[in-house]
Amino acid sequence: MHAVPELRQREVETYLRVVAERGTEVGVEAFAFHNLGVFDGGDFAHLLDLLAAADASASFAFLGRDADEQATTVELVDAAGHEVVLHGQRHVACADLPESLARVNVERGLAAIEAASGVRPRAFFAPLLSTNGATLAALADNGVEWTLGRTDAVVPDGLVVVEPEPVVDLELLMAGHSPAETFDVITERAESGGAFLVHPNLLDYFEATDAFVDWVERFRPVSVGRWLETGGVGLVVDAVRPLAIV
Repeated sequence: MHAVPELRQREVETYLRVVAERGTEVGVEAFAFHNLGVFDGGDFAHLLDLLAAADASASFAFLGRDADEQATTVELVDAAGHEVVLHGQRHVACADLPESLARVNVERGLAAIEAASGVRPRAFFAPLLSTNGATLAALADNGVEWTLGRTDAVVPDGLVVVEPEPVVDLELLMAGHSPAETFDVITERAESGGAFLVHPNLLDYFEATDAFVDWVERFRPVSVGRWLETGGVGLVVDAVRPLAIV
């Protein structure tokens, strides 16, 4: 039996934990689609066109694991003026990563994306939105400027921790809210600004893309890096496949 790399095992554990916590029928079906309904290069190009039409921008999450496969997409996102964000080498929860794994997850992820696309992310988005001190230290040591998530740890100098708005599209949609109801809730929160997370492949699954486009046209969100400077509404796009067995 071959040894299983710990980072890879934690990716599987993270995904199973999320599914177990949302074990309703619709939740299991939606997360199965989230993992199998790959958001490909054409989908990204279409989304970039929608954002451009609304004079909007966003931060886009990518895994180092997928860097070679998505290199052209990363280049396209960067060239269109959006922000490329590391989501980790693998999709692993960062709340309890030991220092050695935290550094592998950050450093290998940054290096993989840069080697494949020529773009080095300056920001990080923690899966499950919790980050420990070991991950924060690895981010700061590698020049990352901001991270999306929450932490109880001491934040190193030069690194900004951005707490996203608590309303998340997939949570509302999986709870049975219609697309209109979902974006009514998100709109109410966006009236006072904040950084919002959306999952475009799941918007497609729940037939909520049109409601999202209406929201974008109303608020004209920007990448989180720009939002930190200007305020308003920040947008993080997460179309990452959360699990890769191979």
